[in-house]
Amino acid sequence: MQSTDRFDPIVGDSEAIHDLRTFVLEMSVESGSVLLSGAPGVGKRLAVRKIHAAGSFPGSRLKFVHGPDFCIDDLHASCDEIPTLVQLGTVYIGSAQLLSDELARELVNLIQTNSAGIPRIILGIDLVSDGAVCFSATSPLAELEICGSLSIPALRERPEDISAISRYQIWASSRPEDFEDRWKQFTLTMLGEVLARPWHGNVPELLEAVTAFCSRESKRSGTALLGNLTESVSAHWLQDQIDRMHENLLERWGFEDSLQGGEAGDARRSLR
Repeated sequence: MQSTDRFDPIVGDSEAIHDLRTFVLEMSVESGSVLLSGAPGVGKRLAVRKIHAAGSFPGSRLKFVHGPDFCIDDLHASCDEIPTLVQLGTVYIGSAQLLSDELARELVNLIQTNSAGIPRIILGIDLVSDGAVCFSATSPLAELEICGSLSIPALRERPEDISAISRYQIWASSRPEDFEDRWKQFTLTMLGEVLARPWHGNVPELLEAVTAFCSRESKRSGTALLGNLTESVSAHWLQDQIDRMHENLLERWGFEDSLQGGEAGDARRSLR
């Protein structure tokens, strides 16, 4: 899910999403390693962004690395980075199950011997079938002490979130005066179809389908999509409007704002 740390909430009403919000806030105060698992597209990267945003020192680095491309140097500052902001940041290693045993051993040793000198590590494990996550007994990662772990269910296992995610995407793409009509049209023509799909992950596919719907409706009705406004108005005005609409959305739907982590951030920094 392409997201901004400031604006996009973790959307949904399922028990799994409520657990995820709680997990994000709990892990934001931890400096140790975290494990996230789930099928591709369930929202692991979004969860990482929220953990980092809620509990990290302002300006600290957030880095995403694909497992096969990871190297130990990713944990250290480059010549153009501030070492302290890197050290207080977060590194997400996606598809961590693809790390070689040699590299996994090096990573585990570094975490065990110098955890205070490296960023928080979040491991992402991609599931291709249902079931609990476990490393093989011979994997060095099995020796890693984890502060917390959570498996995020596939979208098909939490259908109550499909409507909420669709509604949020339509809201984010529409001008305020067009939103209600566009949402009504979506519920009449497309919501039943997306609810019936056997989704594997996969929030990005849902967002793509909803975005395509919004584009078609925009052309049919002659109304603009929110993204088109950037060509005719200042970025400052647009940011202010998005900020206000986001606040209204949280108030109307009662969504928790997972970014409100001031106290959590203070607590985490005290652990460093």
